Amino acid sequence: MRDILFITYLSVLTLGVLLGLYRYKGVDDKGKIILYLLIATVLTEGTALILTKNQVNQEPLYHLYSIIEIVLTSLYFFKTIKTRYYKVLIVITVIFWIVLGSLNAIFYQPLSTLNTNILLLESVSIIPMSIYALYVIFLADDIQNVLKYPLFWVWACFLLYWSTTFFFWAYVRSFDQAHLPYENLITYSQGMVNIINYIGLGYTFLLYPKPNK
Repeated sequence: MRDILFITYLSVLTLGVLLGLYRYKGVDDKGKIILYLLIATVLTEGTALILTKNQVNQEPLYHLYSIIEIVLTSLYFFKTIKTRYYKVLIVITVIFWIVLGSLNAIFYQPLSTLNTNILLLESVSIIPMSIYALYVIFLADDIQNVLKYPLFWVWACFLLYWSTTFFFWAYVRSFDQAHLPYENLITYSQGMVNIINYIGLGYTFLLYPKPNK
């Protein structure tokens, strides 16, 4: 079951990247950030799979990916709310998360272990970003149909994904330590949410104009 979920997950990610590349000329700057995020995710998961097959610890890769993920998401957020100071904010964001990730790796979760602390902090950061971004979108007077608006789908997907991620990493190990029969159910459910999230992100590229032939 886990193998099927992972293969489906990688397939959805790859399809999203291909859609983004196909529509690249019609995609705006914000959409390209999502494309870069999908590319980083595909490369990370693909490399992690190869490392695992060769019995090499892939956790350092996820430490790096988490920083890339939160930085790209923050950049997308700053562009969504149209702040004039996004360049300064993104520099601060990069420095902040690199320092935070380094401190976590040095004092709490070494590179050889999964960085669940950073994942939880990402969740705590991105959930309010998503809520505020959706609030800004719903207040916008120039949007006639949010269902045809890529930003709406991106932030709706982020809200779903990071809300479940927070629950997953905050509670799944507690269930496991208590020997409760919920770990597999929660793991499979989180896998399905991952797939839904990346289907949604890939779908947003279809909302952009087709490239001119």
